[in-house]
Amino acid sequence: MKKSRYNFMIPLQGQYVLYNAMTENLSILDTQVAELYCNNDIETIREKHPTFCEYLIENRFVVPQETDEYTELLENLKKEDSNPFIFSLAVNPTLNCNMRCWYCYENHSGNLIMKETVLNSIKRLIDNRISIEGFRNFHLAFFGGEPLLNFDTVAKPLIEYLNEKVIGHEIKISTSFVTNGFLITPDILDFLNRFGHGTHFQITIDGNCELHDTVRKTTVGDSSYWRILQNVVNILKYPDMSVTLRCNFTGNNIASFQDVASDVEELLTNAKVDSSRLSFDFHQVWQDKGNATSETDLDDILPIIKSVFTDLGLNVHVNRHASRYRCYADKHTHALVNYNGDIYRCTARDFKPENREGHLNEDGTITWNQLSQKRDSVLHNNQTCASCNIYPLCCGVCSQSKLESGRTLGCDFNYSTTDKQELVRERICWLINNSK
Repeated sequence: MKKSRYNFMIPLQGQYVLYNAMTENLSILDTQVAELYCNNDIETIREKHPTFCEYLIENRFVVPQETDEYTELLENLKKEDSNPFIFSLAVNPTLNCNMRCWYCYENHSGNLIMKETVLNSIKRLIDNRISIEGFRNFHLAFFGGEPLLNFDTVAKPLIEYLNEKVIGHEIKISTSFVTNGFLITPDILDFLNRFGHGTHFQITIDGNCELHDTVRKTTVGDSSYWRILQNVVNILKYPDMSVTLRCNFTGNNIASFQDVASDVEELLTNAKVDSSRLSFDFHQVWQDKGNATSETDLDDILPIIKSVFTDLGLNVHVNRHASRYRCYADKHTHALVNYNGDIYRCTARDFKPENREGHLNEDGTITWNQLSQKRDSVLHNNQTCASCNIYPLCCGVCSQSKLESGRTLGCDFNYSTTDKQELVRERICWLINNSK
């Protein structure tokens, strides 16, 4: 027998936590038992504390000597990524937008709106998926462009269709929108509330009112900050709806998010709205990297800004690895249909023809191309990752980044041993807090 390569022993509040990054098993140990584990091989542990040894074996902290845990991990990930009983479908109703943010990578010129023929093909895709025996979970997401521009002609009929098709079936459905939040209306929220399933909105904020409105003016020059925040409050009045405010920060606007925290807290308090379904996710605008403020300075400032939110009782997303997040584009349980029927897996790149990975056929089937196959081939090809003990949490960079870098050696995030320990500590704290 041998200790799992994915085990960590982390000191926490005067005790020790033994945690396995693959199984997610954890055990709180006193100092004596922790030292027994750390300072001895399995046979010695068995001799000194047979009950503890059996516990380690039963919970896979200890595995047979011949076990190839990395291969087992990959098999589990591939099984998860190709699960036929769940599906996440993203739809671009249009690539047009009512705003012109300076860092947006998409083309908004022309009449880029979904036609009825593509809409009907998406309905056939829905039919094909939910007709699979044992199918249990369908997530319908809307992206763009601004997906609420064509709500009545694309999003609304697709949501109605999906809800009608699952009547009489034990299939869980949910919806989400990645939107600038400006066009959210009471009618849209009332419509979504009719179906009684969860709807999530991701809405972007670019600093306080002054700085946000320099970035997110509408095409006719209207300011948007206060209208968007009020729409967030309106969403949270519905118990089945939630919001992530994506905080796009730069060296220029990072400090101003202190104002955002106080503005949101005041609006929620005045409206007597519960903040538990609102979270904040901080992302640096990639075009800003290396500009106004050094990366070192941002690394120092960001935790301070996040603490302003948490001190007000507002939820801030943890490190993506600590949340065990894996990009949807890495999975065959996800596809994005562009307004013209082209299929993509990544939403963080321009929807140009050369980036498409397939096409939606009239009968609702998808024909994938060689780019999609290449994405699959690079997903787990980093040799350094293969020997890394936090790979179950991290999985390296996303498949899109791997496609573009071609890198097969070295840590994609330059994590030190200390970084890994802190990441695991954050994960453990997340598990403990969310098990209450």
